[in-house]
Amino acid sequence: MTEKMDAFAPSVLILTDRLQFEVNDLTKYLRDNTAIRILDVVNDSESVLRVARENHIDFLIIAGFLRNEKTYEVLYELDEIQNNYMEVHWAAVSPTIFDHKQTYHIRANFDRFRPCEEFVGFLEKMYREVLSSTETKYVRPSVKTYTFDRESKTPPKKTAWQRIYDWLNSK
Repeated sequence: MTEKMDAFAPSVLILTDRLQFEVNDLTKYLRDNTAIRILDVVNDSESVLRVARENHIDFLIIAGFLRNEKTYEVLYELDEIQNNYMEVHWAAVSPTIFDHKQTYHIRANFDRFRPCEEFVGFLEKMYREVLSSTETKYVRPSVKTYTFDRESKTPPKKTAWQRIYDWLNSK
């Protein structure tokens, strides 16, 4: 381990409900090569909240696209327990991931196909620039809803990523 890596030792909680092999590789890398403290790897909202009540979390890493979309809403409950953490969506870049980032106001994302060393560097940068300098609690805006006003019968406008996704899947 380098001196720089030793100085960077945040507490990390990983949330995933599908990418078990990839998460095992990530946690092994983090444990073997960094001073990052992995609190747990969990697969549901209740477990996230349990860990958050018992430990300070610097990063909540959401690994991959979550099968149960309702699980993303744990961010709002976690905001009530923790006042200074950063959520990072560690996932393949896709329109769906960007849509979830907008909908649930996930502040950071990182392409999981990039090297682990780059991910650690990204976490360290977020830690130094965002978490260490934040003096006030982050206030997450409410979940965006894509329902339309039944009075006007006008459907909501789709995001650019939704239009691209629809176009790619129309053939």
